[in-house]
Amino acid sequence: MIVDEAYVDYGNESCVELIKDFPNLIVIQTFSKSRNLAGLRLGFAVASKEIIEDLNKIKFTFNPYNLSALTLAAGTAAILDTGYYKNCIEETIRIREESAENLRARGFFVMKTHTNFLFVKHDKIHASDYYVRLKEEGILTRYFNSERIKDFLRITVGTKAEMDEVIRATEKILAGY
Repeated sequence: MIVDEAYVDYGNESCVELIKDFPNLIVIQTFSKSRNLAGLRLGFAVASKEIIEDLNKIKFTFNPYNLSALTLAAGTAAILDTGYYKNCIEETIRIREESAENLRARGFFVMKTHTNFLFVKHDKIHASDYYVRLKEEGILTRYFNSERIKDFLRITVGTKAEMDEVIRATEKILAGY
């Protein structure tokens, strides 16, 4: 069993402790989200000694040098700089909550989230149209035309200034409805 904890740092509880009770459990985390290192494609797995040994055997059969020295150095620095990490998490959560409130005040339904993105929908504008209109304003979001989530738009939480721009553009878009 694999548990992906890509968003664990944004207010979720880790399953790492469960490895003691479930020898078939692998918990994976990434440096892409809370450590702000998406371009490095760096992450790690926590599991029983036996599973880690098996994963290493598999890894060494096709690419024993899958991480560069620069990637390892950046990952090490990210782990050691706990102050920067904590500040980034706190700031993202603060901006996420403020942005969610701003969108709710403009008639959006905002799903409860413990991630670095908001999942939103509005009764007056379909998510696909909202996506296109935001793109016209220079704001990139993610729309998934999938049955279960086609009414929602995913907005990644950016800086305060970036999220203020999302709100400004949203007000402009909604003024036409």
